This record gives sequence, C-alpha cells and structure tokens, in this order.
Amino acid sequence: MEELKYIDTHSHIHFSDFDADREEMMARMQEQGVGTIAIGTDLETSRQVLELASKHSNIWACIGLHPNDHDEDFNKDSYKKLLAGYGDDKKLVAIGECGLDYFRMSHVEEGGASAQQEKDRQKSNFKAQIEWAIELELPLMLHIRSSEASQDAHDDALEILSEYKAKYDDKLKIHSHFTTFGLELGKRFLELGATFGIPGVVTYKSAPELQELVQFLPLESITVETDAPYAAPVPHRGKRNESVFVVDIIRYIAELRGESEQLVQEQLLKNSKRVFKLL
Repeated sequence: MEELKYIDTHSHIHFSDFDADREEMMARMQEQGVGTIAIGTDLETSRQVLELASKHSNIWACIGLHPNDHDEDFNKDSYKKLLAGYGDDKKLVAIGECGLDYFRMSHVEEGGASAQQEKDRQKSNFKAQIEWAIELELPLMLHIRSSEASQDAHDDALEILSEYKAKYDDKLKIHSHFTTFGLELGKRFLELGATFGIPGVVTYKSAPELQELVQFLPLESITVETDAPYAAPVPHRGKRNESVFVVDIIRYIAELRGESEQLVQEQLLKNSKRVFKLL
C-alpha cells in the first residue's frame, strides 16, 4: 500500500455529486495522502464501490444494504455473486452500512407497511448482514438512527448486537458509523468492543454531547470519517464534503482532546488499518 497519512473510513465518492469532478477530487486525495472506504447502500452501489476499489490502491469497499432501502431485502447470495465478480476480496473490508433507522419512515405513514412491520423488516436485514460479517470475519459498518427525541433504534440495535456478542464474542466486530450520540450510548457500545467513526459534526457548536464523548473515548477506539458528500466539517460547512476534509476533523479532535495533531493523526491511521485490516 502506498504511503497514506489519513483514512476516511466512510464516504460515498461514487455518488453522482462527484460525477463532474471525481478525477480532480481523487487527485487531491492522492496529493494529501488520503485513502477512503467507499460505502455501498444497496446491490447497485455495492457494485460501484467494488469497481472503484478495484481500480485505486487508496480505496477500499464496504458492501451491504442500508436500513432505509425499500426496493430490496438483503440477499446474501446476490452479494456473494457480486463479490465473486471482482476476485480481489482483500479490497472488501466491511459489511454495511447496515442497521436500524427509525427516523426516516415516512413511507409507513403514507400507507405502506405498518411501523412494526417496517421495524421487523429492518431487523431481519440487519441480522442477516451481522451473520455474513461474522462469517467473513469483517467488521460491521453500523448505521443507527433513532426516532426524533428518542433512542429507540439504538436500544433495539444494542439488544440485537448484545445477543450476537454473547454467542460469537470477538468474531463480532462493530464499527459505529457517523457517531453523533453522547456518553451514555457511547459507553454501551464501548462495552461491546465497538470502534467509533467520528464525522465532521464534531466540529459543530451544536454537538456538545458528541464532543464530550470524543474527549472520553480511548484514542485507540476512534477513526475519522466524512460521510462525503454530506456533513462537511467547519470551516467547509455548507459545502460538498470530500475525503480530504478529514484533515480538518483530525485537527479539531486533537484540539478538543488537548493532544498533538501528529499524535492523533498517526494513531487514527493505525486504528483504521487495524479495524479494517487495510493492506
């Protein structure tokens, strides 16, 4: 692997937001020593991230089904067939983003499945991906979003993950994507051995609970992510996010924790390589 200084552990650089200047954006990544894990959200986008990863040494792939995808349910055989077409399974480093999202369930209110049926559907897809990740010995890229002013999806996800953890122990590897919660949930995930992807939201004045969590967590449990093209950090807030902006997030985390930027940068790079077995 070429010499990298930073790993953005969650991005969607295959999205159409980058169609006009993807090559220029990727050149900026190369110049600044940035790599990324590109995240699939369904079968088609999983194909796209595998394609990107197969062509670029600083890009890896995570494939799976987003909990809010309503056009398909998770079918392991379809994903296995897709993966087989790319051969180099070393570029596949995680399964997801998968989990539970009770925040975006408007289709239920519009006369679709009942709320409970939708939650059951999400749980079934989530469990299937947990089991495949354990089978492949890969970490789960979690997407958990609770209803407004609630932590219902987090409670349900933790209950499911705890059951698998009791059965499979260290074979279950949990990575919390887009971590924005506070200490209470953070401690519960940490008890399950989770690691935490910290997004640009940590730089916002509106995120004191997340900032408190980042100060509390062991540095070894943290990675940094953009979720590009969404949620750009200060000083880029309001613009399209991209992987090179992890530099700004790391700088802020170092200031928040009272640690040197070089120490944080080097440790987060080590963490990313360790958690996702990046080769």
